[in-house]
Amino acid sequence: MPTETSIKIHPRRPRHQLKGRQPSDAARAEVRALIGPPPAEGHRRDLLIEHLHALNDHWHGLFERHLVALAAEMRLSMAEVYEVASFYHHFELLRDDAAAPRLTVRVCQSLSCQLAGAGDLLARLPALLGTDVQVVPAPCIGRCEQAPAALVGQRALGYATAQDIVSMSSKASAPASQAQAAPEVIAFEAYHQGGGYALAQAVARGERDAEGVMAALEHAGLRGLGGAGFPAGRKWRIVRGFDAPG
Repeated sequence: MPTETSIKIHPRRPRHQLKGRQPSDAARAEVRALIGPPPAEGHRRDLLIEHLHALNDHWHGLFERHLVALAAEMRLSMAEVYEVASFYHHFELLRDDAAAPRLTVRVCQSLSCQLAGAGDLLARLPALLGTDVQVVPAPCIGRCEQAPAALVGQRALGYATAQDIVSMSSKASAPASQAQAAPEVIAFEAYHQGGGYALAQAVARGERDAEGVMAALEHAGLRGLGGAGFPAGRKWRIVRGFDAPG
């Protein structure tokens, strides 16, 4: 029997080769063409999701060979890479022998969207869009107030109709010069100068009574947009009942 003093514990060293399937030279070249060769200090771990986006956008999905090559290039385990890739519904996981769809349309099937007709959209869209467009149900995409909601590629569509989805699917394949321009947004500075967050700042400074704000919110009957319709005023009151973070 080995004694306690005879057992030697060696420090764990970083693994320079994946367990199991090894990356091919061709797959590594395809990955490097999009994310670049590893710098001297190695690829940053926090850029994993960005690299997955680059691969998914270019190849219309994440093929097994590219996930293996990416794990090797970033010196990560396949489990770490696959966990991230499989968590987000924007990513399309594909076997190497599968054909990538030209486009993926995701129809939200949360309670709000189901009540607004998501089931009918899921049933009708495959025949309307053709075999090169994949139609799949998706979990809540955060647009319950615009039910039924859909994602055409990575472009969100609220109050979605079959006609709107078909039209946006056609535009998604158009050259970049014909693609829809990004919507105009209000910069933070302009929003702040126009009175944005003024009420929140007044409450924080003690110039407005927080109780009065919550009472007005409760009286208005506003509800959250997360799908459950929970009264916003009650939620605020519950949160206020706990001590602030230390």
